[in-house]
Amino acid sequence: MNNHTHHKQNLIDEFQNNGFVILRNLVDNKKIKKLEDSIKAQILFHMNKHELNIEGDIFNQGIIQLNKIRKDKTKFDSVQVIYNLIRKLPELYNILGDSNVMDIVRILSRLKENQSPYIWESFCRIDPPKDSSFDLKWHQESFFTLPNSNSVQLWSPIINNVSINNTGTITLLKGSSKLGELKHYIIKLKNYIHEGIPDEEIDKINLEEINVELKPGDFLFFDEHAIHKTFHNQGDKVRFTMVANYSNPYSENFKFMSEQEVLMYHKLRTGNAKDKENESYIQSFTSKGGIKDFSNLIN
Repeated sequence: MNNHTHHKQNLIDEFQNNGFVILRNLVDNKKIKKLEDSIKAQILFHMNKHELNIEGDIFNQGIIQLNKIRKDKTKFDSVQVIYNLIRKLPELYNILGDSNVMDIVRILSRLKENQSPYIWESFCRIDPPKDSSFDLKWHQESFFTLPNSNSVQLWSPIINNVSINNTGTITLLKGSSKLGELKHYIIKLKNYIHEGIPDEEIDKINLEEINVELKPGDFLFFDEHAIHKTFHNQGDKVRFTMVANYSNPYSENFKFMSEQEVLMYHKLRTGNAKDKENESYIQSFTSKGGIKDFSNLIN
């Protein structure tokens, strides 16, 4: 067995056993810097829009001050605009489609060299300090992506290092992907609603929690059935993290859906979807307020 084949098999074994792998310094730092520069330009533009004058730490203090402004619903929400713009930046695509990243995704997805994954979603999370508005509780990505897609999830910081104490981070249950998909429920929190696994169900799973620590250029790849959540940022710097979902369009029974259909499909199969209190919530994800029947579409 040559070194390349040995390395490839080690990656596959680690991914299957743990549900995730971490690759250090995977992408050229020049590509990371170009994305950071593009984000900085956006932050500066919106600081000027709000007449903010900040010296020095633009990335962190700029977002922190803009986040304070967004809490006043009468003011323009620049953080949301920056978030939406980053999703479509060429510099982001340049990283997510990097040849080294694609090599890893192909290995983990068991794709051939001439086969490419389908990027179902890509964005950059922006998590300011001391703001738990959009913390994600325990869940699996299979409840948020295309059905039957055997997807691989990417999670990687830019600008700042990430750790549990300094920025908050992602936490995974080691080996949880072997459990397959668990039942998810519609969970209503103070600031938002999402699909997740109740804490009492997680308490029954005796698996090690791994708090991931990464620096820009490091990449976490995890299985769509790996159980994970994010801890909100208790530090003093913003957590910027690239997120992407790579679906395998060559998987058996792969079905393509629109984003709206995927959202609705997964909400309909939650454990409490039929509860009366959730009817209006689910219907809000349809264009005409009706509920589609997916029984003939999904096995």
